[in-house]
Amino acid sequence: MANTSELKAQAIGQVVGCVIGFGAAFLLAWLFSIEGGKEYGWFAGIFHGSWAPINWIRDLLFGGIYVKAPLCTSAYSSYWWVFLVLGVLCYLRLLVNTIIALRYLLK
Repeated sequence: MANTSELKAQAIGQVVGCVIGFGAAFLLAWLFSIEGGKEYGWFAGIFHGSWAPINWIRDLLFGGIYVKAPLCTSAYSSYWWVFLVLGVLCYLRLLVNTIIALRYLLK
Protein backbone atom coordinates (compact mmCIF):
# COMPACT_ATOMS: atom_id res chain seq x y z
CA MET A 1 0.00 0.00 0.00
CA ALA A 2 1.23 3.50 -0.83
CA ASN A 3 2.17 5.84 1.97
CA THR A 4 0.50 9.20 2.65
CA SER A 5 3.02 11.34 0.77
CA GLU A 6 2.64 9.21 -2.36
CA LEU A 7 -1.14 9.45 -2.18
CA LYS A 8 -0.96 13.23 -1.77
CA ALA A 9 1.40 13.48 -4.75
CA GLN A 10 -1.06 11.44 -6.83
CA ALA A 11 -3.93 13.68 -5.72
CA ILE A 12 -1.99 16.81 -6.65
CA GLY A 13 -1.16 15.27 -10.02
CA GLN A 14 -4.84 14.51 -10.56
CA VAL A 15 -5.86 18.10 -9.85
CA VAL A 16 -3.10 19.55 -12.05
CA GLY A 17 -4.01 17.11 -14.82
CA CYS A 18 -7.66 18.16 -14.62
CA VAL A 19 -6.78 21.84 -14.88
CA ILE A 20 -4.51 21.18 -17.85
CA GLY A 21 -7.10 18.89 -19.47
CA PHE A 22 -9.95 21.37 -19.20
CA GLY A 23 -7.65 24.18 -20.30
CA ALA A 24 -6.64 22.20 -23.39
CA ALA A 25 -10.30 21.42 -24.14
CA PHE A 26 -11.24 25.11 -23.95
CA LEU A 27 -8.27 26.05 -26.12
CA LEU A 28 -9.12 23.46 -28.79
CA ALA A 29 -12.80 24.43 -28.76
CA TRP A 30 -11.78 28.08 -29.20
CA LEU A 31 -9.25 27.33 -31.97
CA PHE A 32 -11.71 25.18 -33.92
CA SER A 33 -14.88 27.19 -33.34
CA ILE A 34 -17.92 26.37 -35.42
CA GLU A 35 -18.60 28.79 -38.27
CA GLY A 36 -22.26 29.40 -39.07
CA GLY A 37 -22.11 29.47 -42.87
CA LYS A 38 -19.86 26.46 -43.38
CA GLU A 39 -21.13 22.92 -43.97
CA TYR A 40 -19.52 20.26 -41.80
CA GLY A 41 -19.20 16.52 -42.41
CA TRP A 42 -18.79 13.45 -40.24
CA PHE A 43 -15.21 14.14 -39.18
CA ALA A 44 -16.11 17.53 -37.73
CA GLY A 45 -19.08 15.91 -35.97
CA ILE A 46 -16.65 13.86 -33.88
CA PHE A 47 -14.80 16.93 -32.60
CA HIS A 48 -17.81 19.21 -32.28
CA GLY A 49 -19.67 16.55 -30.31
CA SER A 50 -16.71 16.05 -27.99
CA TRP A 51 -16.42 19.78 -27.39
CA ALA A 52 -20.15 20.47 -27.16
CA PRO A 53 -20.15 20.74 -23.33
CA ILE A 54 -17.20 23.15 -23.52
CA ASN A 55 -18.90 25.18 -26.27
CA TRP A 56 -22.08 25.26 -24.21
CA ILE A 57 -20.14 26.76 -21.28
CA ARG A 58 -18.47 29.23 -23.67
CA ASP A 59 -21.90 30.19 -25.00
CA LEU A 60 -23.18 30.81 -21.47
CA LEU A 61 -20.19 33.04 -20.69
CA PHE A 62 -19.72 34.91 -23.97
CA GLY A 63 -22.83 34.29 -26.10
CA GLY A 64 -23.00 33.71 -29.83
CA ILE A 65 -21.04 30.43 -29.76
CA TYR A 66 -22.42 27.51 -31.77
CA VAL A 67 -22.71 24.23 -29.90
CA LYS A 68 -23.74 22.36 -33.05
CA ALA A 69 -23.25 23.44 -36.65
CA PRO A 70 -26.45 24.79 -38.21
CA LEU A 71 -25.43 23.55 -41.68
CA CYS A 72 -24.32 19.92 -41.53
CA THR A 73 -24.71 16.47 -43.04
CA SER A 74 -26.70 13.66 -41.46
CA ALA A 75 -23.43 11.84 -40.68
CA TYR A 76 -22.29 14.95 -38.79
CA SER A 77 -25.44 14.83 -36.65
CA SER A 78 -25.02 11.12 -35.91
CA TYR A 79 -21.39 11.42 -34.90
CA TRP A 80 -22.11 14.62 -33.00
CA TRP A 81 -24.65 12.84 -30.77
CA VAL A 82 -22.45 9.79 -30.19
CA PHE A 83 -19.43 11.88 -29.21
CA LEU A 84 -21.56 14.28 -27.18
CA VAL A 85 -22.57 11.37 -24.93
CA LEU A 86 -19.00 10.04 -24.77
CA GLY A 87 -17.63 13.52 -24.11
CA VAL A 88 -20.07 14.22 -21.30
CA LEU A 89 -19.20 10.89 -19.67
CA CYS A 90 -15.46 11.61 -19.93
CA TYR A 91 -15.80 15.16 -18.57
CA LEU A 92 -17.93 13.90 -15.67
CA ARG A 93 -15.41 11.17 -14.86
CA LEU A 94 -12.58 13.69 -14.91
CA LEU A 95 -14.54 16.07 -12.70
CA VAL A 96 -15.53 13.39 -10.16
CA ASN A 97 -11.96 12.09 -9.92
CA THR A 98 -10.72 15.63 -9.35
CA ILE A 99 -13.29 16.25 -6.61
CA ILE A 100 -12.21 13.02 -4.92
CA ALA A 101 -8.57 14.11 -5.13
CA LEU A 102 -9.39 17.56 -3.73
CA ARG A 103 -11.34 16.03 -0.86
CA TYR A 104 -8.37 13.83 -0.06
CA LEU A 105 -6.01 16.82 -0.08
CA LEU A 106 -8.27 18.99 2.08
CA LYS A 107 -9.10 16.48 4.79
